[in-house]
Amino acid sequence: FTLRLTSLPAPPGAALLAFGFDIVRWNGVPLPIALDTFGLPGCRIWVGPSSGWTFLLMHPGNAMNFTFGIPANPALAGRVVGAQALVLDAAATLGL
Repeated sequence: FTLRLTSLPAPPGAALLAFGFDIVRWNGVPLPIALDTFGLPGCRIWVGPSSGWTFLLMHPGNAMNFTFGIPANPALAGRVVGAQALVLDAAATLGL
């Protein structure tokens, strides 16, 4: 499976990519969760990340592909999986 991240900052940098099965609630809190109080106005957590399914990636700037295999595990049949990336952008204005 290939997931494409776009609209990344032009300079190369880092991105945190998380996958999760929780797309309605995470730790008892309804999703999405606003991150305004953490100095990230307009940002939201849309996916409750699953343990072992979070990856720190280095991107070349602008866009990148993340390719991975999906295990042939019957327990995954019919499951809905969400993905979300947090991209570090030194030029972004924080709401602090």
